[in-house]
Amino acid sequence: MKTPIKTENHIDAEIGQFIINVQLAAKSSTSSIPSKILFMIKYPADLMKLIKIKRKACKKWLTIKYQGDKAKFNRLNNLLKKRIREAEKQDSFREFINKLTMNENTDYSLWKLIKNLKRSQIQKNLL
Repeated sequence: MKTPIKTENHIDAEIGQFIINVQLAAKSSTSSIPSKILFMIKYPADLMKLIKIKRKACKKWLTIKYQGDKAKFNRLNNLLKKRIREAEKQDSFREFINKLTMNENTDYSLWKLIKNLKRSQIQKNLL
């Protein structure tokens, strides 16, 4: 506080500046709150339906604690994991195919793929 506080207006101005300084210090010293959903994975409708069925089976198993319900939940969970893996493989393959180009920027990735496909496959003797 370098300015002398003589009048009521000076006091109000200094209080306002003090509040601004405290707010800036609080904002700079605290970390930002991350959003709850950073990204939403889009799955096909059949996978979303399977997720809903799995959640219902989990809720039923947690409330009743019947072993048959647990087995059903585990079966649905494993099926869902398998289907998600398959969907991700298809998406990553589709993405890989879309990124293939014939130009120098991508190091001629399309031509490298074709060259590897043309190469004869050497089979190892298993005996």
